[in-house]
Amino acid sequence: MSQLHKLSRRDFMAKLGLYGGGLFVLASCGSDDATPNPNQTEGFCEDSSPSTSIAANHGHSLSVPFADLESQTSKTYNIEGVADHDHTVTITASQFQSLLEGDSLQLSSSSGSGHSHSITVSCA
Repeated sequence: MSQLHKLSRRDFMAKLGLYGGGLFVLASCGSDDATPNPNQTEGFCEDSSPSTSIAANHGHSLSVPFADLESQTSKTYNIEGVADHDHTVTITASQFQSLLEGDSLQLSSSSGSGHSHSITVSCA
């Protein structure tokens, strides 16, 4: 049986949106007949790192490896990038789980040089 036949309707639509290059909003009535597997990572970041956006950016960068999502252990990232000062941002274990379920995160960096940054992390 191919991999597509093993996917739930939600997973299929998520993969279609990711690989089709588009973002889909789907409203559905009815149930998903797939039986959940508690050992399977379900969600939108499957096998890829989430995208990140830093507001009022002036050289900072944030990269969240997919392995960090899988570990679901809180982690603090240095977002200095090419800026002349540093900030950090922490993603908690429960926030990693939210990312895997398709939610976007709205985070704030630490303050430094008199300011902080709003950061968006998402898989969709």
